[in-house]
Formats: sequence, structure tokens, C-alpha cells
Amino acid sequence: MYGTDYDQDILDLATDLAIGDRSEHLVCPSCGGGDTAERSLLIWCNPNGLSYKCYRAKCSLSGLVGQMGYRPTTKKVRKPKFHVRMLDAMPIPDDVMDWYLDYFWWCTADMLHMNGVMWSEKIEAVLYPIKSMTGTHEGYLARVYPELVLDARNKRGPKAKAHYETLPDDYKLTCMMTPHMAQFEDYVVVMEDFPSALRCNEYVPTCALSGTSIQESTLMELVRAGKKHVCIVLDADATAKAAKMAYTYGLYFHSLTFLPLEDVDPKDMSDDAMDELVALIKERLRIET
Repeated sequence: MYGTDYDQDILDLATDLAIGDRSEHLVCPSCGGGDTAERSLLIWCNPNGLSYKCYRAKCSLSGLVGQMGYRPTTKKVRKPKFHVRMLDAMPIPDDVMDWYLDYFWWCTADMLHMNGVMWSEKIEAVLYPIKSMTGTHEGYLARVYPELVLDARNKRGPKAKAHYETLPDDYKLTCMMTPHMAQFEDYVVVMEDFPSALRCNEYVPTCALSGTSIQESTLMELVRAGKKHVCIVLDADATAKAAKMAYTYGLYFHSLTFLPLEDVDPKDMSDDAMDELVALIKERLRIET
């Protein structure tokens, strides 16, 4: 099936995909995931465009959006497709703060305030700041947590979506999310999500990715920021790509290593498991304790 009435919805859902990427599980724009808003839609990005399929038994949505549907991996300047003005950013309300601090039990309100974490009532999402290593505030990554959503319409679409400020045309976005004080050493840890980076940053300088995977521009941003030692901490299924990155860009750093996660993200680890991970990271970065 080539093309459907939902092609534009598919394009909107796949704005951050590059060639070779597959989306996370999404709510289908056709069936809406039924009464439970099941995430049964997958989107693949390939040289021919975007292919998509809903795996819900009662839905038959599938198709292919043509070549206008993908973002080439060679494109260096990423134009903002979603602007921060769409968010109406505001301080985190008390009820949201209470839920967040209970869900991420290791976190404190001061950590969120200090790092500029905000809230969007319009889309009912926590806003994590996208900020380069050199201090440029690029926008927010809007992260939807289903437990905080009252309007069911806000559960549709991706769980996380980047919204950018208006930046000069020659400014190259780097997809970095840099917690407070993470940029002042010559070593850094790179993690996949902001809460994990926020927690690890209490022990060793750590930044996060605002996209779904590490990009070349991310490593070049670390080079420009003067980082000499980099430890990439990502899911085990990213081992192949991380190894290729380490081989290709290793000469830019004194050390560039990869530490795979087996089961649990740092934001969800117990204190003991987190202590073990931090010890491994410091060993990789050759940090004396």
C-alpha cells in the first residue's frame, strides 16, 4: 500500500529519523491505539522514504511516504520544525513536581530548578533543556509521561519531541543536553536520556543526547568544547554504532570508550548499581578517586 490519508501524520511523527533509523513504538494516527492508546505503530526511514505499519490486530494501516519523508544523514544544519513558542514553557507545578520526585526518587527540586527543567501545560510534558557544551540554549526536549497526562490527545505521537529556538542559519545544532557544571572538565560521559545524565552528573560530568542515537555532530561538539576523554554509556544494542564511532573519531580524543548498559538505565538503578556504574566510568576515564 503506497500512501494513505495519514501521510502527513507519519511525516510529523518521523521528524527526527535519519536514514537507517526505526522509530520507537508510537500511537497509530488511524486507530488511535484503541481504548488503551496502545503504541502499535512503527516507522522505518530508508533511502526511498518512510515505510510504516500498525501492528494492532484491528488496524491495517501501512504504507510508504516518498522521498520528501526522510532527513539525509549528511545534512549538517537542522532547521527547527517545532518551535519553543509552541510549548508555553512554565515552572513545574507542585503536583507535577511531587510525581516527578516520587518517580525519580534520587532527584531533588533544586536539581530540576538549577538545570532549567520546565513544564508545558499545553502538551502536558516535562521540558528538558537542549543546551550545547559551549552554553548556547537551543530549545527543549518535550517528554510526555503518561501518568501526568489528563488530555488523552496528548498521549498520541512520540513520547519525546525536540522544540528549538530560532537560531542563525549557520549555527549547527548538536543535539546535546548539558546539565549544570558538566562542561568544565576535559572529560565527559555521554548518556541517552536527560534524567540519567542528571543523576550521573552528581558524580562525574555527564551530558545527554536529545535524539534517539549518537550522531557525528555530537562528537564534533565535544571536540570543539576541548574534551580529551569521553565515555559513551548507551544501551547494549548500540554497541556496533558506538564501536564504529570510536574507530572513526578516536584520534580526536586522548580516549574514546564505550560502556554498554545491560538491562537498566542509570535513572532507574539502585544506589548500589549506580555506585558500580560510576566506578566503571571513572576507571574508563582514568579519574582518580
